[in-house]
Amino acid sequence: MPRTTISSPLVFSTPWPFCAAVRAGDLTFLSGSVGADPRTGALPGGRSGYPDAAAQTKATAEMLDQALAALGSRREELARLLAYHATWSGYERAEGALSGHYGAAQPARSTVGHGLVSPGFLVELEGIAVSGVELEPITVAGVGMPEGVPAAVRAGNLIFLSGLAGVGEDGRVVATGDVRAQTRQALENARAVLAAAGATPRDVIRNHTTIVDWRDFDAYNEIYAAFFGQPYPARASIQGTLGDPDRLIEFEMTAVLDGGERTYVDTGRLGAYQDRDHYVVPRERIILDDRMTPGVAPHCAGVRSGDLIAVSGMVATDLEGKLVGPGDVRAQTHAVLTGIGYALEKLGSELDDVVKTQVSLVDWRHYAAYNEVYAQYFSEPYPARATVQGGLAQYGLLVEVEAYAVAGASSSATVLVGETG
Repeated sequence: MPRTTISSPLVFSTPWPFCAAVRAGDLTFLSGSVGADPRTGALPGGRSGYPDAAAQTKATAEMLDQALAALGSRREELARLLAYHATWSGYERAEGALSGHYGAAQPARSTVGHGLVSPGFLVELEGIAVSGVELEPITVAGVGMPEGVPAAVRAGNLIFLSGLAGVGEDGRVVATGDVRAQTRQALENARAVLAAAGATPRDVIRNHTTIVDWRDFDAYNEIYAAFFGQPYPARASIQGTLGDPDRLIEFEMTAVLDGGERTYVDTGRLGAYQDRDHYVVPRERIILDDRMTPGVAPHCAGVRSGDLIAVSGMVATDLEGKLVGPGDVRAQTHAVLTGIGYALEKLGSELDDVVKTQVSLVDWRHYAAYNEVYAQYFSEPYPARATVQGGLAQYGLLVEVEAYAVAGASSSATVLVGETG
């Protein structure tokens, strides 16, 4: 059936190129939302000039409920929830609001610190819901989850892992100040959670890393590469903060149990982490593309499992690994979205199949210019999206975009937008 657009007065109508949510088959992808009233823009709770993280969190979670309902889903089907905090001062109260809102049906959860688009916004929430299957919470002792939050949620053949850090069995961060030790521990925690869900690291198709200090990037990559092996999952690494100041790194992953039926697209240009002799899956399932920039970090460009596609965070570097468009966010956005298009093409898809993007901007003053270019690559009513402020791995990079796509979504998805007027 053709793509359908529906509207609701209970979600935001925005002039920017993203919608409130997209449903593609049994998957619903929710844009990053904040707790302002969609009609007036007023923030809930507290006195004027004193925003309330708990009230904003509750209002935002309720808005996500409304978006799910409009697309034929339910709160209880939310499998994955990401919470972005502009400040940690209201963290515990916001977490309490989430726990109270979701009750016994807690989604897998990751909570990270990033800059949000407008002053006064303390919390932004986004997520993925899965309909038509029973959601199974996966609990593993000693991996550092807040009370009541599962280490993962399994939804049919999909597994969504909560944010996992370098926490030992005693619940404390291991080796304060040592990113190598924390990376090893966090990945071993992920291995234990995957095993409890009936999976292995080879089933991971996508990973989002929050790293506190870019000086730790090379050390983290070395351990990460050895843990996963080639072809690596799709990945994005963004500098942000974490709720425990002793945590240096955190991983949030998506895995698919599919009997090994998947395809990878990777750079055809040898880099620091690409070695053609050491792929651990059959070569016929790996597509090499010489248009992709050299592999300076251990990730592939994209992975397709069935109709679900995960595309790595793309940045603006050329085939020599040099920065594209220094100081020019328009040029960099063009380069990034062109790269995503290449990856999707090789995986039998297209940009109009993109259902959700996660975007990191270095500077909010680039927001309008980045949106101007972004709107040229996607068709209205646009994919779901979350945009936050975060640091990027190379000096001069201004924007990074990672994406989920569902093959065929361009003609079959249902898109939710806010009502105008």
